[in-house]
Amino acid sequence: MLPVDIPKGATLEVARVEAGEVRKEFGVSHMMHGIVTRASGEPAEGTVLYFNGETFRVDVGRRDLSAENINRIAKLSMDLDVLITVLDSLPGQIVAAEKLIKDLSVSKDIFKDRSANSKFDPAQAISELGILISKMKPALEEQRGQWRKTIVELASLGVTQIRDQGGGLLAGLPVESMAQNFAAEAQKTKEKEEEV
Repeated sequence: MLPVDIPKGATLEVARVEAGEVRKEFGVSHMMHGIVTRASGEPAEGTVLYFNGETFRVDVGRRDLSAENINRIAKLSMDLDVLITVLDSLPGQIVAAEKLIKDLSVSKDIFKDRSANSKFDPAQAISELGILISKMKPALEEQRGQWRKTIVELASLGVTQIRDQGGGLLAGLPVESMAQNFAAEAQKTKEKEEEV
């Protein structure tokens, strides 16, 4: 890998002290030209961007990156980091809430017999949990849609892979192959709709 100059205008990693605390701005710390791996597994000439030291690595299957491209890749990568956290936890929270509704439904008669001494109303809790779940499920689908859209945009910028080398949830994310899979799924869905 050969170190190359970061284009002028690209947001650089900055660490500064404000009110006694170190604040970091997510940005590119260095970039290199070399060989990256494409979705097909074939090597290709490309660029490796390192953000926040070497903790966040983005492989790009092209070398002609502008400052605007780098800044957009940085923003989309940060968006993915937020989205994957939601997508990693929200499905489990929905399942847990649904299980709690079932458990409360089974035991609500026990509470009803003792309701004079209890401030807990299982019927009300079931209703409130139902409302919460009815908001969580569409939010989850919206986040999944945003995830797909972000992956596709990153792939259109030439990103082949993202690696959070700090052990985060984005460790080894195959952006290019995921975007290809999304396109194939969309094509199959379109063909099925045309058949009907």
